[in-house]
Amino acid sequence: IINGEGDRNFIRSKYNIKLKDRIILVYGLLKRKKGIKWLIDSMKHEDFPKNTKIILAGIQKKEIRKILLTEEVKTYIKIGKIIEINEYVSEELEYQLYKASDIVWLGYQDFYGMSGVLVQAAKMGLPVLATKNGLIGWYVKKYNIGEHVEITKPNTIANATKILCEDIEKYDNYKNNTLALAKEHTICNFTNTICNTIIIK
Repeated sequence: IINGEGDRNFIRSKYNIKLKDRIILVYGLLKRKKGIKWLIDSMKHEDFPKNTKIILAGIQKKEIRKILLTEEVKTYIKIGKIIEINEYVSEELEYQLYKASDIVWLGYQDFYGMSGVLVQAAKMGLPVLATKNGLIGWYVKKYNIGEHVEITKPNTIANATKILCEDIEKYDNYKNNTLALAKEHTICNFTNTICNTIIIK
């Protein structure tokens, strides 16, 4: 369940995010399996939209901290292309982050279970960039709620990001599908599907 108060502009104003900017939210415990390295690598590709930024929200594990300390990524952070919120995320902040975002990252690597972040993205009406694999991939394909990517191929991530940021009709279709999924599936419904899997958040 995701609840809170605040509008889309609270986080955007705080981190100097412009109206035209599109935000990809990476949320939860930030570790290798989140596929963050590949998402960041995709930013170098010519198809990656110039007005797209990444918010990394959650506690950073050592392997992610190492990536973020490289010179190239430090530059992204300095110019505001990557925004770090390296802390425990409260329920209030969680809601504000989803409200401020346009896309949710589910490009998890070597993971085949379900994610609570997918449920939250659906509740907030946000299309996803997602792995083709496991229950995440199954949900995204079955309910048509976002773009699939080849996790270790940054060009496919850049291409999928471009589609979500520039194809308004497709984006709105995904958005409507996420809201329909959330309406159709109560927390109990989701739980029945994933009760025998590991949920990561």
